[in-house]
Amino acid sequence: CNKLAELGVDSKVNKGSNIVYFPAPNNKILCEKWMLPISQGITHIVVMPHASMQLLDQFIAELSNCLSIAA
Repeated sequence: CNKLAELGVDSKVNKGSNIVYFPAPNNKILCEKWMLPISQGITHIVVMPHASMQLLDQFIAELSNCLSIAA
């Protein structure tokens, strides 16, 4: 959530949960690549124990790029 906040993305996570909710990006390619489900403009990611920091950083970088293009 901290890295999303640094991008200006309003994200939420329930205490003790591995699911992070945030507004869905307006980029079909990104959503399909990362299999982001969208419902009412909101999406989520499930951060599993096997997800490396490298993978999470890659997602954040691609999301950041998507957001900077849209701005």
